Amino acid sequence: MNFKAVGKFILIDPIKEEIKNSLGMRISEADSIHYRYRKAAVVSVGSLVESIKEKDLVYYDKSSEHSVIISGDPFSVVLERDIVLVESDDSSSL
Repeated sequence: MNFKAVGKFILIDPIKEEIKNSLGMRISEADSIHYRYRKAAVVSVGSLVESIKEKDLVYYDKSSEHSVIISGDPFSVVLERDIVLVESDDSSSL
């Protein structure tokens, strides 16, 4: 089955990652709910999305996320405006 997001919508695959504080201590899942933004891999972008590409790693506003199941697999849908950061491996931009 082939699918594509439309308009300003972005289909993402949320990433469950271990969160550590600045001392290297792992933050519990119960404490991590206090963080507003989560990391995800972009699966598909709509034709009106300008700054995000498929396969980008992004941070998005979890309060704006909507769940969807496609072929038995869970994904999420957000609008372009809900993406706050795009992860880059280009260290020269810092």
